[in-house]
Amino acid sequence: MQEGPTILVRLPAPVPDRFSGTWQPDAREREAAWELFIEIAARMSPEEPPFDEAALQEAHGSLSAVSATTGEILRRYGPTVAQAKGEGNLSLGLISIAVVSSVLRPGLAQWQTLLKDFSSTRGGGTAGIELGKDLRRTVGVIHKVLLVYIDVVAQAAGVSEIHQALFQVATDAPVTSTEEEAEQPAAAPKAPEPVAPVAEEPPPAPETPRITLKAPVQPEPEPSTGESFADRFQRLRYQS
Repeated sequence: MQEGPTILVRLPAPVPDRFSGTWQPDAREREAAWELFIEIAARMSPEEPPFDEAALQEAHGSLSAVSATTGEILRRYGPTVAQAKGEGNLSLGLISIAVVSSVLRPGLAQWQTLLKDFSSTRGGGTAGIELGKDLRRTVGVIHKVLLVYIDVVAQAAGVSEIHQALFQVATDAPVTSTEEEAEQPAAAPKAPEPVAPVAEEPPPAPETPRITLKAPVQPEPEPSTGESFADRFQRLRYQS
């Protein structure tokens, strides 16, 4: 039989790690996967059931039916759907049995016990609070595994678009502005713009001292006596 594309399978805990790997379904596995997809999609919602006794009881019954129907589908298609094909190490039978045996069967049994005990306490007191926490945790684990499981089954059946439309797959949700900012790489710090140096004003030039040139004082001429130089010389000579 012709094998389909290889599917990467990574189921969350408590499914053991040995059931992670690759799966290359053939035509018969794809047909069985389609039936499983219809069964699961009709019995679970994208959100966890409300924390209400009636809603939890109804959800428990629906998932119990998924567990039972999975076994019926695998028996009807025979052992070939449990054999790995091509380059893959997994098969529809291996994956489905792992989900039923490690998650659905023990988880639903615990769910039922916790819901019964929680109802008897009416959620009051310390015991009721702790039972409520355990019940929420159990419901959350089962729901988380089934969301991954139905995604894998939808890929094998070739109905990923239907699955995305029904379950509003987070990967196809519009990216919000906050998510866009988170995905953008951090911008490199902006280099500080160079600051032009402030030109310092030159110190004021020293004032040039003003030199005032004064005209030399001319001695006042002695009043003329009318005598000649020789006469005056002789007079001064005899006076001395």
